[in-house]
Amino acid sequence: MLMEITRKKSEPSVFPAFLKASSSSDDHQDHHHHQIMNGGSSAVDEESTNVHRQTLMEENQNLRREKVELQTQIAQFKDLQIKLLDCIAQHTGTSDHKETRLC
Repeated sequence: MLMEITRKKSEPSVFPAFLKASSSSDDHQDHHHHQIMNGGSSAVDEESTNVHRQTLMEENQNLRREKVELQTQIAQFKDLQIKLLDCIAQHTGTSDHKETRLC
């Protein structure tokens, strides 16, 4: 049942599509070459890194918040499903309950 639940579309990410993880050796070599050409790490590079780190932390916090919201929605839908199945059972006469209840 959980596989049928689709995730709602979220706002576009603040990260450009061309950004990649810098774990590959080519990226590391390119970054090292860039530092050598610019005379080492500059204040601009450090500020840019801090901005990216802050952006990542904000995105992480937003994703955690969204996860909690989705978990809450799943719990609410499960509760509604139970109530709906109970109501259907009452109206089809398959319920063990003898009294009439309103759904």
